[in-house]
Amino acid sequence: MDFGLARGDHDLIEFLRRAGLDDADQLVSGDASIIQWRGGRAHEYEVEGDGG
Repeated sequence: MDFGLARGDHDLIEFLRRAGLDDADQLVSGDASIIQWRGGRAHEYEVEGDGG
């Protein structure tokens, strides 16, 4: 299932809600072990080719 590209915590929370996780906001803000941050630090988003 592909929800798109998260550009911030708000997007990630929305993707998790769409996947059926009602407590998505608590999972993201609480650094739950269910989320694996890759390629950078938690809560920092960088999109390649974004022009910025």
